[in-house]
Amino acid sequence: MKKLISAYTFDASEKKVTFTGYTAINLASVLLITNVTDNIIIYNFADSSLGGTVATNVLTLTYSTTSMDDADKLQIWYDDESSAQKAVEQATDWTAVAQNTVAKSAEINCALHAVSHLAIQAFLDTETAHTGTEFIVQVSSNTSGNEDWEEYTRFVGLIGTANKEDVTNNPLAAAGTSITVAATLGYTVGLLFAIKDATLVNSELCLATVITTNTSITIIDGVTNEHANTADLYNIALTQIIMLAPTVNRVRVIINNGYDADGSTLNYKLRCSKVTTL
Repeated sequence: MKKLISAYTFDASEKKVTFTGYTAINLASVLLITNVTDNIIIYNFADSSLGGTVATNVLTLTYSTTSMDDADKLQIWYDDESSAQKAVEQATDWTAVAQNTVAKSAEINCALHAVSHLAIQAFLDTETAHTGTEFIVQVSSNTSGNEDWEEYTRFVGLIGTANKEDVTNNPLAAAGTSITVAATLGYTVGLLFAIKDATLVNSELCLATVITTNTSITIIDGVTNEHANTADLYNIALTQIIMLAPTVNRVRVIINNGYDADGSTLNYKLRCSKVTTL
């Protein structure tokens, strides 16, 4: 991202510009420097006579003009690929949704986001046959009120009959990658599955990489939380990313678990990754 640098010092006699807002700079990212006091270009990436060298955050220039002062004002254009400010916002932590009910997430205010994407996670937590849950993403063109919610997109997921298996590690330590179980029916390499913790917000989704039949399931990353043998595995889970238009002011997700009137209960979680400054 092209950025006008305002934090700098200029040593005219040494022909040095120090980028005080950085610990290190990249020479290839320095685009143009103009001494606006004297109306003279002193660095141009496309002109070999107006080049320079870099050491940490100091640019030493090769211009030939010497009639400049340390107090001269410089206009410095720098291509800063790291200037985007990113953050994550958790709207709703793991929350239970009863069978044949409709729930809604907390709202996320996107008015100050340059870029936003939703991260939806969910899993079934009974062994009841389930023909699917409908997830409806709604956005609002208004910054407040409930009269301007509109549908952005919807999808159906969590279709099938989950297989529950008890965790037999006691405990499965945080960062552990091997989950011991008595049976592995319905668990396959590449499967995304859930660990439902007795403390629901400590639940998490995992990706299976090795199945040792009726013994253990190895996962690609260590678990975030410790799980005792009161935790259960469920093999029907989902993740879904929804990119939002930058014009969206607010967003929420409706979880229609009445899509199957006699199906399973479930749990879901909603986060938003966002770029707040470009």
